[in-house]
Amino acid sequence: MLEPLLDDFEDEVTRWNAMYEVDKPNARYIGEIFQVSSCSELRAILEPQNIRFAYPGETANPFDAFRHLCFTFLSDYTCNRVGDVDRPLDGLAPLTDAARCHREHGLEGKILGIEHLANLPMSTEDFVRNFGRRTHHIAYEVADGERNGEKNVDVVVRTLRDLGIPFLADMVGEGGDEPNLRQIFSRSSAYSLLITEYVERCLGYDGFFTRENVAALTEAAGHAERYEHGHVFD
Repeated sequence: MLEPLLDDFEDEVTRWNAMYEVDKPNARYIGEIFQVSSCSELRAILEPQNIRFAYPGETANPFDAFRHLCFTFLSDYTCNRVGDVDRPLDGLAPLTDAARCHREHGLEGKILGIEHLANLPMSTEDFVRNFGRRTHHIAYEVADGERNGEKNVDVVVRTLRDLGIPFLADMVGEGGDEPNLRQIFSRSSAYSLLITEYVERCLGYDGFFTRENVAALTEAAGHAERYEHGHVFD
């Protein structure tokens, strides 16, 4: 997540956000950064495959085009970039603090990796209409299990609520004796507009979604995250 320090800074992000009702004109979820052995070797491999990278002088934001930290051009579908870095990243203290917070509150080992990211033309259509092409939510998988009769995802969400993280609605999906999904949406970030989803695949549920859960999550997002768009399409 990036937000420029200068009030008069402008780049693609500023111009995108100017078309929509957002509170942070220079803040946006850009994409993921991957650790690589060599940025120059990676570009040499990918550019013949029509993967374009930003170079100095081609972008208003110099952060997009360093020798040892490089970003692709924008995706036509999500307007996100993919970054690669071949040097140790400075300023990782917030991540260390977040990991320590997870341990202190008993969440370590419960929240696993990213389960999926969405910008599909289904429950996200209004979101894209209001805010342009961008990632709608990031879903984190919660380890299947329970503590004192309470499902792990319920423990995670209760803990996060106690820490001040707001959620859209109640949990959806039963965590009973049959395989199922139990999941919930947070409210959107004021900086990236991203919603965070937490999902537990109870008893090894193998499907991507259930119709009942999707309907409930879509309704929650539609009612609680309603915005007036900038009328740029009217």
